[in-house]
Amino acid sequence: MKVLLYPARPWTGRNPYLDLLYEQFPLDVRVEDFSYSRALRCRYQIVHVHWPERVLSALPRARSIVRAVALLAVLVWLRMRGTKLVWTVHNLEHHELGGTIPADVFWRLFTPLVTAVISLTEVGRTAIRENFPRLRNPALAVVPIGTYRDVYPSPPDRAAARAALGIPVDATVVAFVGLIRPYKNVPGLIEAFRQFPDDDVVLLVGGKPLKEAWGREVEAAAGGDPRVRLHLDFLPPEHLLRHLAAADLVVLPFLEMFNSSSALLALSFDRPILVPDTSTMRELRDLVGASWVRCYEGHLDGTVLLETARKVQSEERSEHAPLEDFAWDRLAADTVAFYRQVLGMASVLGAT
Repeated sequence: MKVLLYPARPWTGRNPYLDLLYEQFPLDVRVEDFSYSRALRCRYQIVHVHWPERVLSALPRARSIVRAVALLAVLVWLRMRGTKLVWTVHNLEHHELGGTIPADVFWRLFTPLVTAVISLTEVGRTAIRENFPRLRNPALAVVPIGTYRDVYPSPPDRAAARAALGIPVDATVVAFVGLIRPYKNVPGLIEAFRQFPDDDVVLLVGGKPLKEAWGREVEAAAGGDPRVRLHLDFLPPEHLLRHLAAADLVVLPFLEMFNSSSALLALSFDRPILVPDTSTMRELRDLVGASWVRCYEGHLDGTVLLETARKVQSEERSEHAPLEDFAWDRLAADTVAFYRQVLGMASVLGAT
């Protein structure tokens, strides 16, 4: 079986998701990274697409339109040659461009080409069908995001991590790590944190703003508060692990939360998380346990934030978050099995 993978690896260097999944594939499934020349010259049974909305991010905007047209044209070509299009739905829309005319037109043209869909959660099935009505009753499977254990070096212990960051060993430490974008609501997290005057609390924010203006918003929200430690740059693995090891609680205060690699990353290093009360996060809580995944309703406020952080410091829970269902070899096997199911479908453009 030959599979064409979009986007090509390495995608951005920020998330090893694609490498972790596809390196577990059996030898009889050959995965090649996307290029336009390969797509036009070679034959594939499957083209597996992740994050197709990324083509809309190019600047200037005229370039994004050209990229979108080029991708759609190549996908039409592949489908006309009998290639099945499998789409893993990571997001329901582009985080910054959702609802714009270019995005709406792109989805209207892309979704009828899809043969089969992979949802990262069970509850995501319904949301996908509701948000993309032009999908033509595709085959649908659930294959979640996997664990990030064994991907990075072993993290330092809590005391060493806090000493390296200049944080008192007995402080209550809340952390956010990841790329900083508006939908992740980092200024809102900082504002909630600063509602409390306590001196024995620390907020760690580590990650690169994708635009300078977004970084300035984070700095303005911090207002020079010495309890807010900002590291507004890409965190190399050793620094990322240091932030996680120092934290009592990782908070992901996203305004939109359909799926989250950041949640699995924190859980992979046995840090409890506080996340919005969405259907997908409730599903994660049910799988992993309420002592590891805590959900808040509505707007995050300081009371919920600090009470949760202090509670997780004292409560008992297992030494490691139970992530056996998120092993990459299992997820790769499920993906390949779904490919084989899809290949039994009619090879007609748009047919299911």
